[in-house]
Amino acid sequence: WHAATLKTALSPYTWRLWRFEPDAPLLSGAGSVMVRAYDGAGAVQPAERQDPFPNGSGGYHTVALKG
Repeated sequence: WHAATLKTALSPYTWRLWRFEPDAPLLSGAGSVMVRAYDGAGAVQPAERQDPFPNGSGGYHTVALKG
């Protein structure tokens, strides 16, 4: 895992935009990129997917990279 740069939150109830600029070797070849979040209390987002209703969605977002 690598840390990302976070923008200032617009309110306590909104998502925060983030940015991560990987080193070139990280992007070479096929693979995937996965992200996870922490809440305001420092709790890690659960890895398991869950529906948004009633308590919000869960699971790590993953994007496949082509080699």
